[in-house]
Amino acid sequence: MKKVFFFSVAAILLSIAACKKSSTTTSTPSVVGYWTGSTGFDGIEFLFRSNSTVRVFVASADSSLADKYEGTYTVGSDSVRWHWTFGSDIRSAAAKMNSTATFMAGTQGNGTSSAGVGTFTATK
Repeated sequence: MKKVFFFSVAAILLSIAACKKSSTTTSTPSVVGYWTGSTGFDGIEFLFRSNSTVRVFVASADSSLADKYEGTYTVGSDSVRWHWTFGSDIRSAAAKMNSTATFMAGTQGNGTSSAGVGTFTATK
């Protein structure tokens, strides 16, 4: 009788545990990696690092010859914003990414405004 009771309790506990709702997590797409693109005038490339820093390469198809600028970025659910030092000035950009974080299109500007200088597209 004790065995039947034990197995009945075990079956009830297992059925309750099996009914537990699964948790779903929404992850932010990863912008980390090397992106290449165009502003319409020049080539532009971005190296987004996992520590929220970005290197911007401008004006050359060869990143070893390009002008290089350092900055920081933040990522939203489908967007990315970054600022970098351009000589003594600050430049800013904002872009929307596709759902797989392999394409972005955005605008760039002077100071903390991410508009006013032009548009760009880039792929990872």
